[in-house]
Amino acid sequence: MNLGLTGGIASGKTTVLKMFKELGCKTLDCDKIAREAVLPRTPGLKEIVKIFGKKILKKNGSLNRLLKSLSFLKRIYKT
Repeated sequence: MNLGLTGGIASGKTTVLKMFKELGCKTLDCDKIAREAVLPRTPGLKEIVKIFGKKILKKNGSLNRLLKSLSFLKRIYKT
């Protein structure tokens, strides 16, 4: 059986995922994978910078996660 766990910000997804792990379930944390895909010097982050410019970065070179959500709106609405 495969299950998907979804929910909004602060809805308890991480807590429930942890509970599944404790029960011995195999889990896949897509939030973690998404964060790793945009770490500094990764191809994912380089592509985002190519599209939106360096203004999307924090001073330390990491992705500004607040601006990340704004960037997707920009892409959808092409503003």
